[in-house]
Amino acid sequence: MSRQATSATGSRKRYLGVTFGGNHAKRLTDISIKALKPKAAQYEVADANARGLRVVVFPSGERSFIYRYRFGGRTRKMTLQALSLTAARKVVADAALQLEQNIDPAVAKRAARTAAAEAAANTVAATCAECFAREGKHLRSGTLKSQQAVLQRAVLPEIGARPVTLITRSELVRLFDKIEDNRGPGAADAAKKVLSKVFHWYEGRSDTFRSPIVKAMKPRLKANGGRDRVLSDAELRKVWLAAEKDTGTFGAQIQLLLLTAARRNEVAGMKWDEIVGSDWVLPPERNKVAQELIRPLSKPALAILQAQPRIVGGPYVFGRGGHTPFGGFNPAKRRFDKACGVQNWTIHTLRKTSRSLLSRAGVPVDHAERCLGHVISGVRGIYDKHQFHPEMARAYDALAAQIERIVNPTDNVTSINEGKRSKCKR
Repeated sequence: MSRQATSATGSRKRYLGVTFGGNHAKRLTDISIKALKPKAAQYEVADANARGLRVVVFPSGERSFIYRYRFGGRTRKMTLQALSLTAARKVVADAALQLEQNIDPAVAKRAARTAAAEAAANTVAATCAECFAREGKHLRSGTLKSQQAVLQRAVLPEIGARPVTLITRSELVRLFDKIEDNRGPGAADAAKKVLSKVFHWYEGRSDTFRSPIVKAMKPRLKANGGRDRVLSDAELRKVWLAAEKDTGTFGAQIQLLLLTAARRNEVAGMKWDEIVGSDWVLPPERNKVAQELIRPLSKPALAILQAQPRIVGGPYVFGRGGHTPFGGFNPAKRRFDKACGVQNWTIHTLRKTSRSLLSRAGVPVDHAERCLGHVISGVRGIYDKHQFHPEMARAYDALAAQIERIVNPTDNVTSINEGKRSKCKR
């Protein structure tokens, strides 16, 4: 059966069961399009103001625009989805220009749609999600959540919807500068590290992509706020005393971080069932080296824990309401900086300060490194399986003694064991 059949009038033709008029074009308007009545079979009405533009009226009463044209000696059709009459005429005018350049508008449209789909699949947000989905299984859950939080807070709201292949170095410089101005150099450095990891992962899977992040883009660290920053004795005293006066749990965490040399998230996510007697047993999933770490707690550290209110059914020591880990470090830290008067330091500065005090107290390197949760590497790490529990206990006692001498430089003041305020049990 022929695909083309001529009707009884001879002036109208049918292609694939669709009736359309040859030269009977109308000057369409939005009102006249709405007035077109549906028939038993779909039909087309040509627009006199845009050659090739037609309105298709379906038996259901729905209407759509199409563009009929000839290319390569054949009649072709391009569907124009959800467009107004004015917009449809604009598309037809652009398509006519493509025809003059020997470009098939329908092919160009499909290519543009494919490119848009690929760009949507390769946005910064989509690339980050895929990277963490594939590589996140190799990270500790705390590290994974921390890196994802860095992206969610400062990166994805700014460039998450942008195709990763279109991200420029200058665009990232402006982004890191903005993060540094609003959140500090540490936050900017963290954002750069995580994004660099994602971009280099994607670079390894792409034929053409090259990461725009280079070492020279490292954020500027403020004076006395760099990686070598430790608290002086005077600053440590201010921090400790301000922590004693703090009415929430943030001050207690500051003191415990100094007394244990632990990482921020280890203390923030501490659970009551991790305290076994006078030991803090950190499970592998919460330890950066993915090994169980047993920290023998000094008397001042135990006193801080005993002073914390224990919520019935709440597993967390410092979490809000006892049911979630502590969060909101940035606003808490800003408030604490004002209270203690010490500036340009980070939570990680406490860990470095404690490590320095361990050396100052004469603690052997191996013992001090164990207190920090580090493992012995190389052949020694393979053969030396000693847990160093008594050595760590002595090291933590020495650390507590160093802090007490700094906080209370004279003999006629209260010990930090006795000076810790009591908190009401809830």
